[in-house]
Amino acid sequence: MRFWPILAFAAVWAMPAFAADIPLDDAGFTGFVQAKLQLYTHAKVGSDTPLTLAVGPVADMELDFNLHEVHDRCVAAPAKCDGTVHDYVQEAVVTITRAEQRGSPPAPALEPSDEDAFTRDVAARASALAPGVSIVADGGTVLAVTRQGGHPFRFNVKSLYQDCRRVAFACAEQVRSLVERMAAYLDMPARGQLRAAPGFVRGCTVVASVGNSVFCRIRPSPAPMVDFFRRAFSNLAAYCFKETPHGVLVAINADRADLGLSVDEAVDLCMADTHAILPPLASRLDDAPGVGRIEAPWAASYALFADDWASFAATAGGHFLIAVPARNVLLYVKGDGEEQQRALAAAAMDVALHNPSPISTDVYRWTGSGFTLGTDTSTMTHGLPVVEDLMPREP
Repeated sequence: MRFWPILAFAAVWAMPAFAADIPLDDAGFTGFVQAKLQLYTHAKVGSDTPLTLAVGPVADMELDFNLHEVHDRCVAAPAKCDGTVHDYVQEAVVTITRAEQRGSPPAPALEPSDEDAFTRDVAARASALAPGVSIVADGGTVLAVTRQGGHPFRFNVKSLYQDCRRVAFACAEQVRSLVERMAAYLDMPARGQLRAAPGFVRGCTVVASVGNSVFCRIRPSPAPMVDFFRRAFSNLAAYCFKETPHGVLVAINADRADLGLSVDEAVDLCMADTHAILPPLASRLDDAPGVGRIEAPWAASYALFADDWASFAATAGGHFLIAVPARNVLLYVKGDGEEQQRALAAAAMDVALHNPSPISTDVYRWTGSGFTLGTDTSTMTHGLPVVEDLMPREP
């Protein structure tokens, strides 16, 4: 079973510090959470007293957050503090995003049927949700988009216009959804806050007749609002993600263009930023029998760093399997026989079906220098590219 590597507005926080680095005194803890939350909102995050935060104005109101409970849980279990704070920030981002959406411009009962008027309406509503971004109608159904300090690009909303025409322009909800997603993806990434995670190479199929060989047609789109990737191993690629006020979203071609990077340079930067924040792999693995589990922000990204697996491979006699069922979960088992394959595949399926950011239920075998598909059969769920699932396709 395959899953595309991102869901819209998934508020997943990538922790830039280990649990031992999180201060547990009242003032230090408040400042730490304040800094994390500020990454995800344009509104000011302040604190008048320890263990309280105030965010605002958001849609003409101020949001208050009480840190006493999350602080108490961290003090009681410091080793789990990274996950505890991660969950708290995740919930806070959802609260802020919902408040922002309530304050977005009201949608008209019917969208304009004239093509130029329709495009101007979309541009105005997107601009209201994307401060600092110039979004103007540029003839027909084309938007001209320029981020502050960025390169201008064009985005065609013709498919959205055609969808609206099919329903006599009673499509306010579709337009609202589009402009909110567009505004989110136009948040600029910051160096040091980019991440890499595995996802499927679109066009990959498994050639079962010749064992576990994989055939891929790699056709990444250069369109500005579409994601980019680089082949990693087997049927997986390394995708880039960015931390934004709307959560963690997949990076798009417009992002790397505004950073002045090629695809390879951008993926290299995402890989380096990710490796820098991951605790050493050896500290996350154990020798317990059965399927092992690493669950932490960006845990699946360990699969992208083959060199880090050398010591574990030695203890496993060169034979072990991994699975990457979700961005925050990596599973592993020593041995690569049929029994281990079945156990790992079952565990991967259970995680993928209950996780908001699933990747795959496939099993991967250690080759001595990296990973390859570990079974002779595999299934594929086909779909549109990641961001094109979220944005209208350009004609």
